[in-house]
Amino acid sequence: MVMQREEVFTGHPDEMVLDATWPDIGDDVGMVGKQIARMLHGDLLEEIIVEFFS
Repeated sequence: MVMQREEVFTGHPDEMVLDATWPDIGDDVGMVGKQIARMLHGDLLEEIIVEFFS
């Protein structure tokens, strides 16, 4: 385990970026962004409805 960590941290940054074994977090970031947008949209819609009926 220690040897693997040393290999990860001593590698050249350009090689690590291009390494296919590093996870692609772009999809996860997009998914989180979409979830936040849905939550904000829901909260805004709820506030508008409450304001309309009060």
